[in-house]
Amino acid sequence: MNKEKMVEFLTAQFPEDVFLFPNGHENAFVGVTERCGALPCAVFSSSVIIDNLKRENGMTEYEAVEFFDYNIKGAFVGEDIAFLTVPSED
Repeated sequence: MNKEKMVEFLTAQFPEDVFLFPNGHENAFVGVTERCGALPCAVFSSSVIIDNLKRENGMTEYEAVEFFDYNIKGAFVGEDIAFLTVPSED
């Protein structure tokens, strides 16, 4: 999904809410999580973000995971920050 379609979906479905998300990783958008008593949050795939970092920045797996852990997963920029999925292993 591109950024325009993601923003269109979020504003159509959740017009009153604010969403924070990692810029440049719209293709990792999975959906929205909702829970009782909390605002909805965007959900992104960690593995897709790491793949993006490797492909777009020429990072190794180790470098991409380190960058992701510190700069994306480790960044707290408010209550509206996106959730990040961790894929299960079969």
